[in-house]
Amino acid sequence: MNYSDNYYTRTKSYKVDSSKLNESIQCDVCIVGAGLTGISTAYYLSELDPSLKIVVLEKNKIGWGASGRNGGQLLHGYSSDTFKGQKIYPMMKRRFYGIFQ
Repeated sequence: MNYSDNYYTRTKSYKVDSSKLNESIQCDVCIVGAGLTGISTAYYLSELDPSLKIVVLEKNKIGWGASGRNGGQLLHGYSSDTFKGQKIYPMMKRRFYGIFQ
């Protein structure tokens, strides 16, 4: 199972220990999934408390799923006339614009 050919795979300069978990291990935090959310969570937790033993479990490879691909979304609600933010935005714009004049 290899990554697709992309800039990341051609330029990465580190090796990740991705051996199969064959024994019971102890940790402070276990994160399931090494996508964008899982890796970000592990990173920021380690920044907040470097003494934490953090384990990230991933079935495939880091960023293998949607995080490693174009996860483009088609979200009709944000562009429709019924989206609440579109109705409120002009009022908010007038209110905030008035503050900064």
